[in-house]
Amino acid sequence: MSLDPTRFPFALRLIRFNLLSAIPKGEIIFVLLLILAMPSWAEEITAINRVETYRARWWGAEGSEFGRPIYSVTRLDNGPFRLHFAMVPGRPLADYTLPYWRIRSGFSLVDDPAELAHQCEAIHTVGDATETLTFVPHSGFDLGQIGNADILAIKNRTSASQEGRERGVANPLLMEHFFVVPKGERYIQVLARFTNSGTQELQRVEPRILYEQRFNWSDFGMASNADFERIEAPFEGTGTSFFAYSEGMNRGYEIVAGRNTRLDCRLSQDWNHWTVELTPEPADLKPGESTILRYQIRFLREIPTEPEPVDLIATSKNLETEFRHIVPAEFKKAPVDPDRRVSLPDLLAEIDRPKVRGLNLRAKPDQALKDLETLNHWDCNLVITSIDDPNRTAERIEKGHQLGMEMFLAGEGNFKEGLPSFDSYYAEPRPETQQADSHGQDEDHYYWESIPPTRDFMADFGKPMALATQEERVLYWASCFRDKWLTVLKTVRESAPKGGVWFYTPSPGVAHVDALDFHKPFFEKIAEIGEPLTVFPFYYGIEYNQAEYMVRRWKDAGASRVVFLPMRGFLTHPSQFLRVITASRRGGADGACGFNFAVGEAEPKDAWQWQSVLLAAEANFPTPDMKAYCLLEDPAELLEAIAERGMMLEEGSREAISEAERIVQSLGRGEPDSGPRHKKPLHVRIEETVSLPEALPNPDHPAWKGKGFLQFTGDEIVLS
Repeated sequence: MSLDPTRFPFALRLIRFNLLSAIPKGEIIFVLLLILAMPSWAEEITAINRVETYRARWWGAEGSEFGRPIYSVTRLDNGPFRLHFAMVPGRPLADYTLPYWRIRSGFSLVDDPAELAHQCEAIHTVGDATETLTFVPHSGFDLGQIGNADILAIKNRTSASQEGRERGVANPLLMEHFFVVPKGERYIQVLARFTNSGTQELQRVEPRILYEQRFNWSDFGMASNADFERIEAPFEGTGTSFFAYSEGMNRGYEIVAGRNTRLDCRLSQDWNHWTVELTPEPADLKPGESTILRYQIRFLREIPTEPEPVDLIATSKNLETEFRHIVPAEFKKAPVDPDRRVSLPDLLAEIDRPKVRGLNLRAKPDQALKDLETLNHWDCNLVITSIDDPNRTAERIEKGHQLGMEMFLAGEGNFKEGLPSFDSYYAEPRPETQQADSHGQDEDHYYWESIPPTRDFMADFGKPMALATQEERVLYWASCFRDKWLTVLKTVRESAPKGGVWFYTPSPGVAHVDALDFHKPFFEKIAEIGEPLTVFPFYYGIEYNQAEYMVRRWKDAGASRVVFLPMRGFLTHPSQFLRVITASRRGGADGACGFNFAVGEAEPKDAWQWQSVLLAAEANFPTPDMKAYCLLEDPAELLEAIAERGMMLEEGSREAISEAERIVQSLGRGEPDSGPRHKKPLHVRIEETVSLPEALPNPDHPAWKGKGFLQFTGDEIVLS
């Protein structure tokens, strides 16, 4: 009995994929061991306060073409507040607070829902000019104890450290920050030491520690060894103490400078922005010499009338404390609820519900029409294209519609500069066959990053923004975000009455990295756009829970259509695409769409990537128009099993695999070296049966008539 290629297209693709995946047996076992051995939770550190540390996996996989660094996160919780240190290797400390998307390291003082970022830099004189030295954190942190307090210490990479030398760091100034955190108290004390670790004198070194916030801050005060005097924006001044308080959050911060430390404050009416800088006296530092500054921060629950007296714990003696150096090692995965997962039988029971199997296509106009034909052969039913020559664009859209595809159009213009424009495309009326089904923009919106303010806060909430709660602040910006896309929707429907809108987003970001989580109200506001909106959350890594988590957050917020978006270049094996797309399905995704893929113009060695996306979409998002169905909850398991064990085909089946072999040769990847195998190969059995597989939840549905099915049990692949 032979394999009928018209009846078993998915099966043939899956089989050929393991022929072309070229994952040697030893390597696949190694990968599986890594997956099984990967810790899921944070490491608890023995300390006076609660300290946990972990890593969080961002984009990429071992050996991938592209990637992003792995986060290292440390949280110290003393009860009333917590310190949150999220380090991105090679990125300086910055104002990493809401809306967060700046790819920087962040050290925050968090009294939920308030947060304050600890930032540092130093300037020094070089001839007639000045040079600014940033604080790029060194790997890990140091932890010590004094009395009833933990001392958490961080330092920067320098040209004198091994880590700095390995990475070509030119900064000779060692910046060490010691945070003294008493258990159960509402204050911390900070000692910062700046040492010339180089071989040349540094002239007029002036370190700066900076704190700033904006938007919902209502009350401010300044003091110079006396009671606080209330101040209002605009203001600039110098003193010994400062406080900022938010009536809406019922939270605030009081900063008191220590000896030989200058405190400068600025208030601006622009978004209620306040800034505090702490600096020592400028000093010339010979090699090995240091300068020190000290201060205290109190976490407020009411407006203070006078500065809290400082019983200085943070002294130079702290520097003699015995410290443990700790580097986060374990990975903490995104939180998911296994009881809420969407299984493949769930989707088979909803076979008639529309589901996306798509690709954002990169192709020249002449190639694009051929690519649409190819994608149709792979059950692709949605393509995102962009505007080049308007008439050629119209030709693509019309061709896609003829093939039964939805055609999404990316507008012109950068998302940081304004709304997407479709004027050039709709400059002349387009018939319905040439109208895009949805209109969007290539963008990286994270919360309200790059969204301009378009609403009147007072009109929306009946009070000034200075009195806003943190959630009201989030809702304000979410409303501006929503309005952006409602404006786009209104504009495009003048030319395409049935058109919708779409956008890409990295939200929610990698779980456990941001200090605060306000995705729920933000997403719920955006979901008010309703049925016309398609959201494409993107994640390009192998922490598969992250894909499930992202989709689930959007679906729980009420987003009508959520399509997961993986990208080329960040993964190394077909099974990784299958796993991450399967995870998105479990989170409730309405489909999957690959981002930025060439098809006909792809290098032969890279074609497996777009094929992996569509293979995974076929396996996870079935619709009645498909010719065959994969009845596997986790199709990647079969992919990996074939790569490890190989296959034994029934007599007469071999000729049907010749097409697979041709694809293998065209991709230039070759079959994996069979080598000695410790397990018997999988047996491929072909059934000509009248009865339907028991796995089908609705056996009377007409979608199954005349279709093929793929099942996999232990040692056997069954095609029926």
